Amino acid sequence: MSNQPRRQGRRAGISQQKRIWNSGSVRLAIAGAVAILIVTGVWIIVSERGATADFEPVSSIEYEHSPNHLHGIGYDPDTDRLYLATHFGLFAMEDDQLHQVGDERSDLMGFSMNPRDRSEIFVSGHPQGGGNLGLLRSTDEGVTFEQIFTGVEDETVDFHGMSISGADPDRIYGAFMGYLYRSQDSGQTFTRFQPAGLADAGLCWGVPCLAADSDDPDRVYAGMPEGVMVSTDGGETWDTLTTDLGQVAAMKVDSNNSSRIVAYTEAMGLAISPDAGETWASHHGDLPVGEGGYVFAIALDPDDDQRIFVATMNNDVFETRNGGETWTRVI
Repeated sequence: MSNQPRRQGRRAGISQQKRIWNSGSVRLAIAGAVAILIVTGVWIIVSERGATADFEPVSSIEYEHSPNHLHGIGYDPDTDRLYLATHFGLFAMEDDQLHQVGDERSDLMGFSMNPRDRSEIFVSGHPQGGGNLGLLRSTDEGVTFEQIFTGVEDETVDFHGMSISGADPDRIYGAFMGYLYRSQDSGQTFTRFQPAGLADAGLCWGVPCLAADSDDPDRVYAGMPEGVMVSTDGGETWDTLTTDLGQVAAMKVDSNNSSRIVAYTEAMGLAISPDAGETWASHHGDLPVGEGGYVFAIALDPDDDQRIFVATMNNDVFETRNGGETWTRVI
C-alpha cells in the first residue's frame, strides 16, 4: 500500500471522528531526577532508574517553526515527568520546563507507557516521509526507539489506539484498519483478529479508545460513539457495558485499582467509575475543554488518585490535584 492513501485514510478518520462527536443535536463543550547538569544548552537528566536522557529545552511543541499537535500523553511518577506524543515526536514537561526528547521526529499517533516500568514506552504512527511506523519501543525513557513489530503478513501497522495491561505488561492491545491486535510477548508478535461486536470507528483518532484492565489481562474496555464496551476474552468478543454516558472518548484504568476507570464522556464530561464501569460520577469541575472539543487522552498519577492529566483537541493539557474539582493549564 502506498504512503499517500494511508495519509488520506488517517485524515479521513480524524474528520469522521470530529463529525461523530458533533453529530445530531449534541455539541459538547466538550522520586524525581537526582541530578541535572546543563551542558551547552542541553539538559542531561539522570533519574533514579539509571537511565540518562538528553532533553532539549524548548518554548513550545512547535517544531522547526511548523505548527504541531498532540496525540497522546503519559505520566511518569518516578521523575514527575509528563510525556507529550505529537506530530513531530516526543516532548516532556518536567519542573515547569518543556523539553523535546531524543531524535525521533515521527508522527506519533499511538502512545502507551508500560504501567509497571515507565521507562519503557511504545509508539506507533507515521514517519515524516509518509507510510506507517509499525510498533516502536524505547527502553530509555523515550530517548531512542527501535522498531519491534511491522505487521501481520505484508502489512505495516499504524496503531492509533493502543493500551498495555497493568496486570501483565507483556499484553499489548492495538487497533488498526478494523482489526484488533493482541500481543503476549511485549509487542514482538501479535495476533490479528476481527473483534465480534466492536465497531470499526471510534473517537481516538478514528479507532476505539482502548483501556486494558490492571488486574485481568483478558479484560479490556473500549470507549465508543455508542458508550463503553468491554471484552473479557482478550478482545475477541465485546458486550455493551453502558450507553448512559453517550459518546465516550479517552479512557484509562487505574494501574493500582482495576475498579477505577476514568473516561471522557458526552453526558458527564470527565467521569470516574469506582466499580469497573457499573456506575459513574462527573468529575469535570471547571475543566475548560472549549466549544466543540473534547478530551482525547488521559494520564493518571499512580501515587495520587486525586491527580489527573488530560489533553484536549485544542492542544491544551490540564491537570487537577483534587480529583477534578479544579483544573490548571500545563501547556
